Amino acid sequence: GDLHSARSLLAQLRQLRDFERLGGILVGTFTTLIQRGEYDEFLKILLEEIPRNIPVAVTGQIGHGRDVKGAWIGGLFR
Repeated sequence: GDLHSARSLLAQLRQLRDFERLGGILVGTFTTLIQRGEYDEFLKILLEEIPRNIPVAVTGQIGHGRDVKGAWIGGLFR
C-alpha cells in the first residue's frame, strides 16, 4: 500500500499493543512505497511508532521483489 495505509496500520498495531510482544522487526521491500519514493519516510514513521527497545533491521532480500528470498520466522531452525 501507500504511505497513508502504512501509517494507519502502524498506528493500529501500536493501539493493539502488538509491538510489546515483539523481539524485533525485520523490514523488507515495499514495492509501492519504493515506487512512490515514500520508503524512507515509512522507515522514519516506523521508528517513531515502535517502542525504542525493539531492534529493527532493514533488508532488500525479503519482501515484494523479484530477487527476494524466504525467511524463517519464529521457532528453531535445524
